[in-house]
Amino acid sequence: MSATEIQTTHVATPQPQAAQTARPRGPAHTPRVDVVETDGDFKVLLELPGVLSADVSVHLDRNQLTVAATRFLGSATAEGERPSRFYRRAFTVPDSVNANAVSAALDAGILTVTLGKRAESRARSIEVH
Repeated sequence: MSATEIQTTHVATPQPQAAQTARPRGPAHTPRVDVVETDGDFKVLLELPGVLSADVSVHLDRNQLTVAATRFLGSATAEGERPSRFYRRAFTVPDSVNANAVSAALDAGILTVTLGKRAESRARSIEVH
């Protein structure tokens, strides 16, 4: 993997996380994603329609970015369970990502995860003398 690639990976089992959302029964759905690279960062945009920010978990462990989310569908059943849909997507990020410059925002069903690049990895113009 080059320094400017983000690769989608498959994660079979959830990793333990402090604020992980409750996982419903059944397979995880894979949200659609776009990855955009600029000089200063990578932006990972995931489609999570109907999901609330409180029900999203974003986790970066070394070079592994994992996003998990739950969308609750309707009201609780007689047994107290709420129908839901679970989303999960994992990515391998390049070494050029600065782990201290990662943020996430959810707006209108689109989760944007911004992964800042390390200063030494950013593109720059070189003056010729």
